[in-house]
Amino acid sequence: AERAGFIIRKAARENKKIQILWSGGIDSTLALVSLFKELEKSKEISCLEVLLSRESIEEYASFFADIIKPNLKFVFFTPPIYKYLDANKIVVTGEHGDQLFGSDKA
Repeated sequence: AERAGFIIRKAARENKKIQILWSGGIDSTLALVSLFKELEKSKEISCLEVLLSRESIEEYASFFADIIKPNLKFVFFTPPIYKYLDANKIVVTGEHGDQLFGSDKA
């Protein structure tokens, strides 16, 4: 929540929107939930855009159906992802969570 608040304040100061890359995994879901909760408090949820793929939905279909689809702006991407990233937005990912906190794959 603290980090989400920092990102939201930075976006407001810089007059930018926020893009989050959601893979459907635990790291990007945690980041998305944190941003969603903090933005919901301030009624600024419209500044958040979720980039996701069909595989993201397959990984966590109920989260997409219950949270993302009814509440958030989302954009489907196909590789290469850099075509969807907007330099005028703050981009948030869940990358490197496995490297920092460990997983059975890393």
